[in-house]
Amino acid sequence: MHVTLNVPDELSPEMVNKMLMQFENQLQAAKKLVKKNEKPVPKFGSAKGLIKMSADFDEPLDDFADYM
Repeated sequence: MHVTLNVPDELSPEMVNKMLMQFENQLQAAKKLVKKNEKPVPKFGSAKGLIKMSADFDEPLDDFADYM
């Protein structure tokens, strides 16, 4: 990322450096906020083994016997 900063000639180099340091600190703080608010992206296969299905999963339910 490139940033162009137009600085008036009457500012001393020390003042310009101080302004740049403040800008850099604010930029770093903004980057931390953005990173903090990002939601993590789940990785493929990260839930492996957490979900188990019973052996009779496909069997008809007794509650629906009247409708069959």
